Amino acid sequence: MMTYKFSQPLGDEGRKTLVDGLSTLTKMSLNKQVEGNSGLTIKYSVTDVDYNELNDRIKAKVLKYSAEQAMIPEAINVLTPSGLAQAFSNTNFEWNFFSIQTQVLGMLLADTEVGEILRFVNMSVVGLGDSMTYEVGGRSLYDVEETTYGNNVTRPRKQFAQPLTIKPSPKEASVQFDVIQMLTSNYDFGAEMAKIVLSIRAAQYQAAVDLLFDETPITGTPFYSATFNKANYTGLADLLQAVNGTAVTAFASRRAWADASENVVTGFSVQDELVKKSYIADLYNVSSQILTQAVDTSTASFAFRVPNDKIVIMPNLGDKPVKIVGEDYVRVKLNDGDNNSIQNRVYKYIYSYGIGLVTSTAYGIQEV
Repeated sequence: MMTYKFSQPLGDEGRKTLVDGLSTLTKMSLNKQVEGNSGLTIKYSVTDVDYNELNDRIKAKVLKYSAEQAMIPEAINVLTPSGLAQAFSNTNFEWNFFSIQTQVLGMLLADTEVGEILRFVNMSVVGLGDSMTYEVGGRSLYDVEETTYGNNVTRPRKQFAQPLTIKPSPKEASVQFDVIQMLTSNYDFGAEMAKIVLSIRAAQYQAAVDLLFDETPITGTPFYSATFNKANYTGLADLLQAVNGTAVTAFASRRAWADASENVVTGFSVQDELVKKSYIADLYNVSSQILTQAVDTSTASFAFRVPNDKIVIMPNLGDKPVKIVGEDYVRVKLNDGDNNSIQNRVYKYIYSYGIGLVTSTAYGIQEV
């Protein structure tokens, strides 16, 4: 097993041009895929160029640059199947080839503007091996009591912040790579890079959703309601607004809002809204938003990522309940034992991030 670790320097101008080009290609591919993976990325602003032409040009330039840096003789043409197969037997060629990829992936994964997930997640980036500590304090007010001059306060309350640390841990995505296929016209370099980004984003999104919609931490508190009705739902919203001192917004999937709306005795105008939208917007005058559904493509049933039986109510504050801390660093590991031919290679893209439920605010869950 070989492991390639890259510090991802900017390097010379030729390398920088390649990194910028591959970054643009990957962003363009993410833009094409964003509608089917809502919540996992955003629409990037990139220069409008011909995607296929850029894809072919970047593939060729990355291969040639890697060969030059590895001092592979010009007689070995890396743009031919035999030449490329020989090049991938050279560890210096592999190092240069993957160091460009990991530099681009590190830049894109450190991008904290990730669409839908930012509604309930604060994302931060740290250096290799670092962690992030949050100071979490209470939001309860001090007691105000009847007293007389000269008497001590009978119920003093101390307010203090508690430090909570999130340390990134490594996660890996295994990618099967056919060396010769890269030379074919239908090999989409940008799409392969985008798929790695989306795979890691999808794993983060699922973990964040699981934490947010898990009622275990707040079961037994006034912030969890197991039965949906008008009194319970509006009462929970009013309680959270009073505790946090700000307006609140309720988040759920379209299916959850549709099920909750069935509890309403409908009139003509409401019935019309149900037919058009399948749910009642701002149900019981509580501001509501739909969390666009995403699916887990690793399961045969394509299971939904966002639960369809719960509503989360959160204050409109910058302190979101879930925190994700990721490194600005990506590494690649070659799994020799998984390779079943000279041309077929299996690589593991390793990216470290940590996730936790860390907040000073109160949020609530309403079962539907």
